[in-house]
Formats: sequence, structure tokens, C-alpha cells
Amino acid sequence: MGEPLETWRSFWDLATPYQAAEALREAHDEGAKAAALDCALAARADLRPEDYRFWLCVLCLLYGLRPTIH
Repeated sequence: MGEPLETWRSFWDLATPYQAAEALREAHDEGAKAAALDCALAARADLRPEDYRFWLCVLCLLYGLRPTIH
């Protein structure tokens, strides 16, 4: 997270899935899972596999599952 914003390649460079899950809970409450799913689907559609994996991990955390994808 110490790199300049211009050099980030993936959401993995900006935050952990735990941080993202907590931020979504705070911002969207009951809609956090839907927001994470939207992010995952957008990453998949944009052919960004690292970001897709990131958002799948976030989804696992929001559903109370241990992420095993990374």
C-alpha cells in the first residue's frame, strides 16, 4: 500500500479482502454482499482475474466462509 496509486495493478495492491469486506459492511450494511458480487462480476467481465479473485475472497468473508482462493 506504500506504492503510488499510479502503479497499482490490482485491488490486492490497495487493501486486503478483510479491509474491503469491512468497508463494504460499513458503507452498504445489508447490501454489502450485492456490492461485492457486482465488483466481482465487473472484474470478471473486464478480464481482470486478480481483481476477480480478490472480490471472491471478499464475498467469502461476507458470507462467513474462509477464503481459500488466494
